[in-house]
Amino acid sequence: MKPSHPSDMVSSTEKSAKSLQRTDKGDNCSKQVPTGEVLLKYLSKTRLPKDLIGLIKSYAIRLPFQKVLVSKFGSQGSGKLQFKSPRQVYYHSPNNTLYVADFFNVRVQCIQLSNNGEAEMVSDSSTRETALSMHNFSRYTTAVTIVTVGTEEFVLVCPRGSVQCLRWDAANHSLSVASTISVGSYSSVCWNPIYNVCYINEYAGSLNIYELSNAGLLTEIA
Repeated sequence: MKPSHPSDMVSSTEKSAKSLQRTDKGDNCSKQVPTGEVLLKYLSKTRLPKDLIGLIKSYAIRLPFQKVLVSKFGSQGSGKLQFKSPRQVYYHSPNNTLYVADFFNVRVQCIQLSNNGEAEMVSDSSTRETALSMHNFSRYTTAVTIVTVGTEEFVLVCPRGSVQCLRWDAANHSLSVASTISVGSYSSVCWNPIYNVCYINEYAGSLNIYELSNAGLLTEIA
């Protein structure tokens, strides 16, 4: 009987490993173990020659890791957790919150994430996130990001044609506009915390650099 070629055994082992993949599905959560990970786990339970296991392992680590869907939320509309052409999502790790520039709804939605990825609107009325969700921008919002200068924390939002720097007053539970600059439509903003500057990318293709002061004033760097 003709012996199997090592590559044939790799292919056979991969098929066996794929058959071991587990998929858990719920209402809003599905998880799938990556192919390469399952294959390596499968090899640990086999009695193949060590040199062949080494060959298969070198192949396994090159297998693509499949995407894992942790959670899914939202729909089209204007209510809570509904969106109309969201343009940017910003994740703020200190409070595990998503900030969504909800373009055609002319707003920023602040969404609290749980440890398992479930989403809900921030419910505490005394927080910056609630005030931001209720803030009227009057123009389509294209971008949002959180920035820190010294001890001050600001929210940079891009209503169409401008960039607004918003300051949160914790004592009075209010959100105010510290400064506003005019930019091209559909602009996006990226913050560099090392140099306290923000890069504003305009739809027309230009990239402008602005410095942000402790008072929340944006000044273009020539």
